[in-house]
Amino acid sequence: ILLHRLREANDLNINEDTVQAIATSIEKELFLLFFCTNARYKNKYRSLMFNLKDCSNTHLFRQVLLGEITAQCLVLMSPTELASLELIKWRERENKRSIKLITTKSEEFERQPLIKLTHKG
Repeated sequence: ILLHRLREANDLNINEDTVQAIATSIEKELFLLFFCTNARYKNKYRSLMFNLKDCSNTHLFRQVLLGEITAQCLVLMSPTELASLELIKWRERENKRSIKLITTKSEEFERQPLIKLTHKG
């Protein structure tokens, strides 16, 4: 994935051996984090591949190839930290919208009069 993205990015001058070394170190750090290839390992692997493959996430891709983010740091990053800026902004908008919706519903509920129903009607 890194080599494929590197070929698409014309402005980066990094040789394939360096990219191969980066990919190997990422794989090594990922294995050292989990010590086996269980479901958590596979989920983290998928998350890394998704975010590195994402064309809108060039910031993360460039930081990894330029060495600004080490393999160890990359493996320890949360999904929120790995996400593209576009996705982060979308999540913030959705969170604000959800909070607004919840507060509006609770305000409507508070405005309703309380009626006590008994067996007498």
